[in-house]
Amino acid sequence: MPAVLPLTVLGVPVDLKFAGPRSAEAYDAFAPRWALCHRDNGATAERAVTVTLGGPDGGTNGGTNGGSNEDGTIGSDDLPLLLQLATQRVTYQAIHANIGSLLMFHAAAVCHPETGAALVAIAPGGTGKTTVCRTLGRGRGYLSDETVGVRGDNTIVPYPKPLSVRRTDWDAKDETDPRSIGLAAATVTPYVAAILLLARDDEHTGPARLEPLDLFDAIIGMTPETSSLSRLPRPLHRLEELVGGLPVVARAHYKEAASLEVFLGELIGDDR
Repeated sequence: MPAVLPLTVLGVPVDLKFAGPRSAEAYDAFAPRWALCHRDNGATAERAVTVTLGGPDGGTNGGTNGGSNEDGTIGSDDLPLLLQLATQRVTYQAIHANIGSLLMFHAAAVCHPETGAALVAIAPGGTGKTTVCRTLGRGRGYLSDETVGVRGDNTIVPYPKPLSVRRTDWDAKDETDPRSIGLAAATVTPYVAAILLLARDDEHTGPARLEPLDLFDAIIGMTPETSSLSRLPRPLHRLEELVGGLPVVARAHYKEAASLEVFLGELIGDDR
Protein backbone atom coordinates (compact mmCIF):
# COMPACT_ATOMS: atom_id res chain seq x y z
CA MET A 1 0.00 0.00 0.00
CA PRO A 2 1.56 3.35 -1.00
CA ALA A 3 2.02 5.73 1.91
CA VAL A 4 1.47 8.80 -0.26
CA LEU A 5 -1.23 9.79 -2.74
CA PRO A 6 0.26 12.43 -5.09
CA LEU A 7 -2.26 15.03 -6.25
CA THR A 8 -2.43 18.17 -8.34
CA VAL A 9 -5.04 20.60 -6.99
CA LEU A 10 -5.62 23.94 -8.71
CA GLY A 11 -2.30 23.37 -10.44
CA VAL A 12 -0.48 22.85 -7.12
CA PRO A 13 1.30 19.59 -6.22
CA VAL A 14 -0.04 18.33 -2.87
CA ASP A 15 0.71 14.98 -1.26
CA LEU A 16 -1.87 13.12 0.81
CA LYS A 17 0.07 11.09 3.37
CA PHE A 18 -1.40 8.25 5.43
CA ALA A 19 -0.45 7.35 8.98
CA GLY A 20 -1.78 5.23 11.82
CA PRO A 21 -2.90 1.63 12.18
CA ARG A 22 -5.72 1.98 9.61
CA SER A 23 -3.64 3.71 6.96
CA ALA A 24 -4.33 1.03 4.34
CA GLU A 25 -8.08 1.40 4.84
CA ALA A 26 -7.78 5.16 4.56
CA TYR A 27 -5.69 4.97 1.38
CA ASP A 28 -8.21 2.61 -0.24
CA ALA A 29 -11.00 5.08 0.55
CA PHE A 30 -9.16 8.19 -0.63
CA ALA A 31 -7.51 6.91 -3.82
CA PRO A 32 -10.62 6.42 -5.99
CA ARG A 33 -12.26 9.61 -4.79
CA TRP A 34 -9.21 11.69 -5.74
CA ALA A 35 -8.38 9.79 -8.95
CA LEU A 36 -9.16 12.73 -11.27
CA CYS A 37 -6.57 14.83 -9.40
CA HIS A 38 -3.88 12.14 -9.39
CA ARG A 39 -0.37 13.42 -10.16
CA ASP A 40 1.86 11.14 -12.22
CA ASN A 41 5.02 12.93 -11.16
CA GLY A 42 6.25 10.96 -8.16
CA ALA A 43 8.50 13.73 -6.81
CA THR A 44 7.68 14.79 -3.26
CA ALA A 45 5.47 17.89 -3.13
CA GLU A 46 6.29 20.89 -0.96
CA ARG A 47 2.71 20.87 0.37
CA ALA A 48 1.19 17.88 2.14
CA VAL A 49 -1.77 16.81 4.23
CA THR A 50 -1.30 13.90 6.61
CA VAL A 51 -4.42 11.90 7.48
CA THR A 52 -4.75 9.45 10.35
CA LEU A 53 -7.67 7.08 10.65
CA GLY A 54 -8.22 5.48 14.06
CA GLY A 55 -5.79 4.41 16.75
CA PRO A 56 -4.38 6.54 19.57
CA ASP A 57 -3.67 9.36 17.11
CA GLY A 58 -7.01 8.97 15.34
CA GLY A 59 -8.25 12.44 16.15
CA THR A 60 -6.20 15.58 16.57
CA ASN A 61 -8.57 16.66 19.32
CA GLY A 62 -9.39 13.15 20.53
CA GLY A 63 -12.63 11.21 20.19
CA THR A 64 -14.61 10.40 17.08
CA ASN A 65 -15.20 14.01 15.99
CA GLY A 66 -11.62 14.36 14.83
CA GLY A 67 -9.98 17.65 14.00
CA SER A 68 -7.55 19.56 11.84
CA ASN A 69 -4.27 21.31 12.60
CA GLU A 70 -2.82 24.31 10.79
CA ASP A 71 0.21 22.22 9.83
CA GLY A 72 -1.94 20.05 7.57
CA THR A 73 -2.37 17.12 9.95
CA ILE A 74 -5.90 15.79 10.34
CA GLY A 75 -7.35 12.79 12.09
CA SER A 76 -10.60 11.09 13.02
CA ASP A 77 -11.98 7.71 13.99
CA ASP A 78 -14.84 8.42 11.57
CA LEU A 79 -13.84 7.73 7.94
CA PRO A 80 -16.59 9.83 6.25
CA LEU A 81 -15.69 12.77 8.47
CA LEU A 82 -11.99 12.29 7.77
CA LEU A 83 -12.70 12.36 4.03
CA GLN A 84 -14.50 15.67 4.42
CA LEU A 85 -11.80 17.19 6.64
CA ALA A 86 -9.16 16.19 4.10
CA THR A 87 -11.05 17.83 1.24
CA GLN A 88 -11.27 21.04 3.23
CA ARG A 89 -7.58 20.98 4.11
CA VAL A 90 -6.42 20.13 0.57
CA THR A 91 -8.58 22.93 -0.83
CA TYR A 92 -7.13 25.34 1.73
CA GLN A 93 -3.59 24.38 0.68
CA ALA A 94 -4.38 24.94 -3.00
CA ILE A 95 -6.11 28.28 -2.47
CA HIS A 96 -3.32 29.53 -0.21
CA ALA A 97 -0.70 28.61 -2.82
CA ASN A 98 -2.54 30.56 -5.52
CA ILE A 99 -3.13 33.80 -3.63
CA GLY A 100 -2.12 36.72 -5.82
CA SER A 101 -2.01 34.54 -8.92
CA LEU A 102 -5.41 33.06 -9.76
CA LEU A 103 -8.81 34.72 -9.70
CA MET A 104 -10.65 32.21 -7.50
CA PHE A 105 -14.40 31.79 -7.16
CA HIS A 106 -16.58 29.69 -4.88
CA ALA A 107 -18.13 28.02 -7.89
CA ALA A 108 -18.90 24.90 -9.87
CA ALA A 109 -17.80 24.52 -13.46
CA VAL A 110 -18.36 22.15 -16.37
CA CYS A 111 -17.11 22.53 -19.92
CA HIS A 112 -17.89 21.49 -23.49
CA PRO A 113 -16.00 18.23 -24.04
CA GLU A 114 -14.42 19.36 -27.33
CA THR A 115 -14.05 23.14 -27.24
CA GLY A 116 -13.42 23.66 -23.53
CA ALA A 117 -16.05 26.43 -23.31
CA ALA A 118 -17.02 26.42 -19.62
CA LEU A 119 -19.98 27.44 -17.55
CA VAL A 120 -18.92 28.86 -14.19
CA ALA A 121 -21.78 28.70 -11.66
CA ILE A 122 -21.01 30.93 -8.66
CA ALA A 123 -22.81 30.43 -5.35
CA PRO A 124 -22.25 30.31 -1.57
CA GLY A 125 -21.70 26.94 0.08
CA GLY A 126 -24.71 24.67 0.28
CA THR A 127 -26.74 26.42 -2.41
CA GLY A 128 -26.46 24.15 -5.42
CA LYS A 129 -22.94 23.98 -6.85
CA THR A 130 -22.47 20.25 -6.42
CA THR A 131 -25.97 19.53 -7.72
CA VAL A 132 -25.20 21.53 -10.86
CA CYS A 133 -22.15 19.35 -11.50
CA ARG A 134 -24.02 16.12 -10.81
CA THR A 135 -26.87 17.16 -13.11
CA LEU A 136 -25.14 18.99 -15.95
CA GLY A 137 -21.69 17.39 -15.89
CA ARG A 138 -22.36 14.01 -17.48
CA GLY A 139 -20.81 13.91 -20.92
CA ARG A 140 -19.02 17.19 -20.29
CA GLY A 141 -15.73 18.03 -18.59
CA TYR A 142 -16.02 18.22 -14.80
CA LEU A 143 -13.84 21.07 -13.52
CA SER A 144 -14.86 21.61 -9.87
CA ASP A 145 -17.83 21.71 -7.52
CA GLU A 146 -16.18 24.11 -5.07
CA THR A 147 -13.32 26.32 -6.29
CA VAL A 148 -12.76 27.60 -9.83
CA GLY A 149 -9.38 29.19 -10.52
CA VAL A 150 -9.10 31.50 -13.53
CA ARG A 151 -5.79 32.53 -15.10
CA GLY A 152 -5.11 35.94 -16.58
CA ASP A 153 -6.06 34.70 -20.06
CA ASN A 154 -9.43 33.43 -18.69
CA THR A 155 -8.49 29.77 -18.99
CA ILE A 156 -9.48 27.63 -16.00
CA VAL A 157 -7.22 25.52 -13.81
CA PRO A 158 -9.24 22.33 -13.25
CA TYR A 159 -9.87 21.03 -9.74
CA PRO A 160 -11.95 17.85 -10.27
CA LYS A 161 -12.10 17.04 -6.56
CA PRO A 162 -14.41 14.51 -4.93
CA LEU A 163 -17.98 15.76 -5.07
CA SER A 164 -19.08 17.00 -1.65
CA VAL A 165 -22.65 15.71 -1.57
CA ARG A 166 -24.82 17.07 1.23
CA ARG A 167 -26.99 14.56 3.08
CA THR A 168 -30.22 15.25 4.94
CA ASP A 169 -29.54 12.64 7.64
CA TRP A 170 -25.99 13.71 8.56
CA ASP A 171 -24.26 16.97 9.38
CA ALA A 172 -21.21 16.17 7.27
CA LYS A 173 -21.01 15.60 3.51
CA ASP A 174 -20.33 12.47 1.51
CA GLU A 175 -17.10 12.80 -0.46
CA THR A 176 -18.00 11.00 -3.70
CA ASP A 177 -15.85 9.70 -6.56
CA PRO A 178 -16.92 11.81 -9.58
CA ARG A 179 -16.54 8.80 -11.86
CA SER A 180 -19.13 6.86 -9.86
CA ILE A 181 -21.84 9.19 -11.16
CA GLY A 182 -20.54 9.46 -14.71
CA LEU A 183 -18.30 12.52 -14.49
CA ALA A 184 -14.93 12.77 -16.21
CA ALA A 185 -12.04 15.24 -16.18
CA ALA A 186 -11.71 17.72 -19.04
CA THR A 187 -9.47 16.56 -21.87
CA VAL A 188 -9.07 20.04 -23.38
CA THR A 189 -8.01 23.37 -21.87
CA PRO A 190 -11.16 24.92 -20.41
CA TYR A 191 -11.92 28.63 -20.51
CA VAL A 192 -14.65 30.85 -19.07
CA ALA A 193 -17.44 31.18 -21.63
CA ALA A 194 -20.34 32.17 -19.36
CA ILE A 195 -20.98 32.97 -15.70
CA LEU A 196 -24.16 32.30 -13.76
CA LEU A 197 -24.83 33.49 -10.23
CA LEU A 198 -27.03 30.76 -8.82
CA ALA A 199 -30.26 31.83 -7.13
CA ARG A 200 -31.94 28.49 -6.48
CA ASP A 201 -35.34 28.84 -4.82
CA ASP A 202 -37.55 25.98 -3.63
CA GLU A 203 -40.54 28.29 -4.16
CA HIS A 204 -39.65 29.07 -7.77
CA THR A 205 -42.40 28.16 -10.22
CA GLY A 206 -42.30 27.81 -13.97
CA PRO A 207 -39.23 27.34 -16.15
CA ALA A 208 -35.78 28.48 -15.10
CA ARG A 209 -35.02 32.10 -15.95
CA LEU A 210 -31.76 33.94 -16.61
CA GLU A 211 -31.61 37.57 -15.46
CA PRO A 212 -28.85 39.39 -17.39
CA LEU A 213 -26.54 41.43 -15.16
CA ASP A 214 -24.76 44.64 -16.06
CA LEU A 215 -21.12 45.09 -15.12
CA PHE A 216 -21.83 46.75 -11.77
CA ASP A 217 -24.37 44.18 -10.57
CA ALA A 218 -22.22 41.32 -11.79
CA ILE A 219 -19.18 42.49 -9.83
CA ILE A 220 -21.27 43.19 -6.73
CA GLY A 221 -22.70 39.68 -6.92
CA MET A 222 -19.42 37.91 -7.67
CA THR A 223 -17.09 39.66 -5.23
CA PRO A 224 -18.37 38.00 -2.00
CA GLU A 225 -17.78 34.58 -3.57
CA THR A 226 -14.08 35.08 -4.29
CA SER A 227 -10.99 34.00 -2.36
CA SER A 228 -8.26 36.56 -1.59
CA LEU A 229 -9.44 38.88 -4.36
CA SER A 230 -7.67 41.88 -2.81
CA ARG A 231 -4.30 40.14 -3.18
CA LEU A 232 -4.52 40.20 -6.98
CA PRO A 233 -2.99 43.11 -8.89
CA ARG A 234 -5.80 45.55 -9.78
CA PRO A 235 -8.51 43.13 -8.62
CA LEU A 236 -11.57 45.11 -9.69
CA HIS A 237 -10.04 45.72 -13.11
CA ARG A 238 -9.45 41.97 -13.34
CA LEU A 239 -13.12 41.29 -12.66
CA GLU A 240 -14.11 43.96 -15.17
CA GLU A 241 -11.90 42.39 -17.84
CA LEU A 242 -13.43 38.97 -17.22
CA VAL A 243 -17.06 40.09 -17.13
CA GLY A 244 -16.71 42.54 -20.01
CA GLY A 245 -15.44 39.87 -22.36
CA LEU A 246 -18.32 37.42 -21.82
CA PRO A 247 -21.51 37.23 -23.85
CA VAL A 248 -23.55 35.95 -20.88
CA VAL A 249 -23.27 36.94 -17.23
CA ALA A 250 -26.59 36.37 -15.50
CA ARG A 251 -28.37 35.41 -12.31
CA ALA A 252 -30.09 32.04 -12.67
CA HIS A 253 -33.51 31.74 -11.03
CA TYR A 254 -34.59 28.11 -10.80
CA LYS A 255 -35.75 25.29 -8.55
CA GLU A 256 -34.20 22.17 -10.11
CA ALA A 257 -30.72 22.12 -11.63
CA ALA A 258 -31.96 20.02 -14.55
CA SER A 259 -34.02 23.00 -15.73
CA LEU A 260 -30.75 24.83 -16.54
CA GLU A 261 -29.88 22.27 -19.22
CA VAL A 262 -31.93 24.19 -21.78
CA PHE A 263 -29.49 27.11 -21.57
CA LEU A 264 -26.29 25.13 -22.21
CA GLY A 265 -26.43 25.68 -25.96
CA GLU A 266 -26.48 29.44 -25.49
CA LEU A 267 -23.95 29.40 -22.67
CA ILE A 268 -21.23 27.02 -23.86
CA GLY A 269 -22.36 25.91 -27.31
CA ASP A 270 -23.48 22.49 -26.09
CA ASP A 271 -27.07 21.99 -27.24
CA ARG A 272 -28.42 18.50 -26.60
